[in-house]
Amino acid sequence: MNPQRCSQATAHVAVALALLSFTASAFAQGSANPSTEKWRPVDGFYESPGKNLDSACRKYGVLTIELAENSVSGFEWDCAIDKITYTAPGTIKLNMTCHDINMPASAGPDSSERLFKEVMLLKRINEKSMSVSKTINGKFKGPAWQVAFCPAGVQQAYAAAKVEREEARKYKVPEQLTKPELWRPRDGVYASPGADFNDRCTKSGDVVIGLTDGSVSSGQMECKAAEITITGIASFWIGMTCNRAPGMQPTTLKKKNGEATPEGQATEIIRLRKIDDNTLFLQKTQHNEFKDDGGPVAYCPEEVQRTYAARKEKK
Repeated sequence: MNPQRCSQATAHVAVALALLSFTASAFAQGSANPSTEKWRPVDGFYESPGKNLDSACRKYGVLTIELAENSVSGFEWDCAIDKITYTAPGTIKLNMTCHDINMPASAGPDSSERLFKEVMLLKRINEKSMSVSKTINGKFKGPAWQVAFCPAGVQQAYAAAKVEREEARKYKVPEQLTKPELWRPRDGVYASPGADFNDRCTKSGDVVIGLTDGSVSSGQMECKAAEITITGIASFWIGMTCNRAPGMQPTTLKKKNGEATPEGQATEIIRLRKIDDNTLFLQKTQHNEFKDDGGPVAYCPEEVQRTYAARKEKK
């Protein structure tokens, strides 16, 4: 055979094999079964499917999925997700800690304040719908039901309302403290004046006041401002929610005024009164009682303030 023709034939075979290989690879990628991938439902508002899905979503909304925030909620119940498990293609299991204000009377007089464990199964039907099963008192007692993802307009309205609620909950410096005629202490680290003042300041001081973000802390005790009462041109009280003990973490919830408040926290009061531009009088309750006469604290040097601000920024 002519060597040139042999070389050309070999080249054609090589090109053909390469094309065959590329085509097979592309086909394999394009035909990959999405059901084998780990499916997660889209966060948002869901309702039972039907002709009037849009109006039903706006009026009711049977289920809210927020996996990004480890939260699932429905009509008069809400759950925090403890664990997400992929049990099968297109199916996930949610282990949850829930609060339900409609628990039966047989659950006991304090049932509205109880947290309890539940399980939810979510199974993909298609891109916009899924089946849902949820335990009641730890047991599956009924068939699964189907939900569909609510229309875009509903999702946008829900997202806007959520942002509005979050903004409303954010602490803001009370308007009365922004008036120029009223005294307001500088945010920062304070320590009791005396011979070892600088040393105490360097060790994070005796108290850190942060009215800009509504915080007051002393040692490992951290408090958030809940209410401020003006008692004079240069004095006021702050009602605060504080950790009961250093390192204590909230474990259960109690309903108070329609809102859940973590146990392991207490309401305390701090009194502040101006002495001079760098010093103020401070008195704070312990377990909701004034157990000492309080005393003066002074604003720590700027170097201490910068060090504290840098540490806070890193957290």
